[in-house]
Amino acid sequence: MNFSRATWKVALPTLILILSPGFLQGQDGPLGISPAVGVTIGTSGIGGELGARLHERLGARLGVSWIPIEPEIDEDEHDVTGSAELPSPIIRLMADFFPWGGSFHLTAGVEHFSGGLTLHGIPSDSVAIGDSKYSAEEIGEIEGKFWGSETAPYFGIGWQKVTGRVQPYFELGAALTGAPKASIRILGPAGGQVDLEEDLEEEIREIEDDASSFVAYPHLMFGLRVRLGG
Repeated sequence: MNFSRATWKVALPTLILILSPGFLQGQDGPLGISPAVGVTIGTSGIGGELGARLHERLGARLGVSWIPIEPEIDEDEHDVTGSAELPSPIIRLMADFFPWGGSFHLTAGVEHFSGGLTLHGIPSDSVAIGDSKYSAEEIGEIEGKFWGSETAPYFGIGWQKVTGRVQPYFELGAALTGAPKASIRILGPAGGQVDLEEDLEEEIREIEDDASSFVAYPHLMFGLRVRLGG
C-alpha cells in the first residue's frame, strides 16, 4: 500500500486522537466527544470507519474500503476474454461540518486510491490498434491501465442519525482525481515492435482524449456506526 507521506501526517495524529483514553469516555468525556466505529458499503467497496463527533458542529473520520470483485470481460460482446482489477484498498480521511448541529453535514477531506483500473484481456480475433490490425496470435495478451491522482481532494454531503447508540448514515460526494492517464502493454510476440508501439501511442492518446471528462470518482456510501463510551 503506497499511502502518501503527506496524507499519513494528517491521518496518523487523527487516529491517535480518536483512540486516546479521553475520547473513549464518550459523551461524558472532554468537550462531549462521541467516538464511534462503523461499517460501510458503496462505490468505494465495503469497509470500516473510526470517527468522532468532536463538537456539535464538527466531526472527523478515518476509513478504509476494499472492492472485493474482479469483473469479467465478456468474449461475446468484445471478442476478448479477461478481467478487471479495480483500485483497492481506498483510504479516506474526512472532516464533517454540521452547519445546524443536527443530522445534515458537509464533508471535505482526502481519498487515497491504491492503484488505478487494470484490465487484462486475451483477444479471440484480430485487433485494431491505431491505424493497423494485428492478429490474436501476434497480440497474445493485452494489459491496460487507467489512473488519476492517487491522493485526491474529496467533497460531499450527507446525513447521519445523531441520537442513540446505533447510528445509520448516508453520504454522496466525489474525489477529484483529475483526467485519467492510460497505458497499454502487448505481452505477445508483437510486443515491442516499433510499428506496434507507434500505433499504441496513437491509441492511448485517443483513449485519454475520450476519457478527459471523467475527472472525479463518484462516492455513494451507506453506513452503520456504533457509538462507544457512555
